[in-house]
Amino acid sequence: MLDFDRYFLKESQVFLSHIDYDFLSFPQQVDNKLSIKDTIGVYNLEDGKVKIEITRSLDFGAGKLFSLTVVFGILLRKNPFSENEIDWANINLAEEIKNANLPLIKNVMSKMCVLIAEITSSYGQVPVITPPQLIK
Repeated sequence: MLDFDRYFLKESQVFLSHIDYDFLSFPQQVDNKLSIKDTIGVYNLEDGKVKIEITRSLDFGAGKLFSLTVVFGILLRKNPFSENEIDWANINLAEEIKNANLPLIKNVMSKMCVLIAEITSSYGQVPVITPPQLIK
C-alpha cells in the first residue's frame, strides 16, 4: 500500500467541482430502490500535482424520483524529495485511495453526504442520508 504521508505533501485543496440534480417526479407507490455509486478519477497535472475527483451518483432505477451526481475535487502535490522513488505510471492511484484510510477522503465524503442531504430535502422531502465513506 502506498504511504501517502511520504509521497504527498500535507497541503491540499478541496473544492466542489460539479453538481447535477434533476427532480423528476414526486414519489409514487412504486418500490423505489436507491442505488449509490462512488467513482474516483485521478489525473496527473504538471508541477508534480495530482487532481483527484470523487463522484457520488444516486439513482432510483425505473421509478426515478430524482437524479443526483456530486463531484468533489482534491489537489495534492507530490513530495519532491520522494516522488522519484516509485514508478507513478505503474501505480493505480485510484485503487490506492479506495483502499487507504485517509482522513482527507473521510472529510470530503462527510461534506458530500451533508450536501446530498441538503439537496434531497429541498422539496420538503425526507433527506437522503448516504454513508460518509467511499462505497467500494
